[in-house]
Amino acid sequence: MRSRKGYVFFDEKAQSWIARTSITDENGKRRFVKKRTKSKAEAEVWLKSLLRQIDDEGRRVIDFNQMTFNHLADHYEEF
Repeated sequence: MRSRKGYVFFDEKAQSWIARTSITDENGKRRFVKKRTKSKAEAEVWLKSLLRQIDDEGRRVIDFNQMTFNHLADHYEEF
């Protein structure tokens, strides 16, 4: 298995730092996960944390990061 990586870059238009990585879902489709932050250090910390979570918990982490409040409420109603 390939090691998971990501990267951090500065978006001049938005004047913010962005941490970005990609995953492959169960259908084989590549999905990108990104987060805007105020500083490069904050983006690097967030990226390392996300990569660690993905390695530990798999794709499920991403689903909860992109979930809206209504989807989350529906998910918890099932339990």
